[in-house]
Amino acid sequence: MGTLVTSLYVLVGVVVAAPPLETATLNTPGTTRTLLLPPTADNSNVISLGTAVDPGTGKVVEGLAIIHRRDNAAKPGGTKPGTTTCYTYLAKGAKWKTIEPWVTNPTNTRNLGPTIVFNLLKGGVAKWEDATDGNVTNGAGVDVLGEGAITAATLVADTSSPDNQNEVYFADITDSNAIAVTIVWGIFGGPISGRQLVEWDQIYDDVTFD
Repeated sequence: MGTLVTSLYVLVGVVVAAPPLETATLNTPGTTRTLLLPPTADNSNVISLGTAVDPGTGKVVEGLAIIHRRDNAAKPGGTKPGTTTCYTYLAKGAKWKTIEPWVTNPTNTRNLGPTIVFNLLKGGVAKWEDATDGNVTNGAGVDVLGEGAITAATLVADTSSPDNQNEVYFADITDSNAIAVTIVWGIFGGPISGRQLVEWDQIYDDVTFD
């Protein structure tokens, strides 16, 4: 669940020209959806999903699929001698402009109870928000994602356009090394003051990984 803490604002690697694509299927009860992922051999972490109109703001936004793979290693990237970092910022200044509540369908094949799943997600979000002021332990961060809620409805990752709902659920991600996939929609280019995040969905693999 720690994946949730970091993936919303710092992304491993940088976006480059779109790699060759293969089809990976996300299987959820009652529905089958297709998500385009780069081939495992390419080992890319971020791919573009194109652009769409955000129903909440009416703005044209870009979608990105962030793939969290088991075999990803930290890569050097520090700017000072002797320093390294395992992430880079995708778009400086891209932030949430409003509080973004989220919903989860906790159904999973590993028999984790709904309360356990919800509390793990809520705890991860709380740690992420606590760090927004630069201090991870003082509890004086910013309320970014608002309140979470549990639903029994079938949730589907928004790979073609946002739907104004932040969703978290479990599925079978057919990329054999993918632990999770995060879909993020926002404005990542242009003037920094105009950049923003508008939506995220996250899918955890519960077939290959515990």
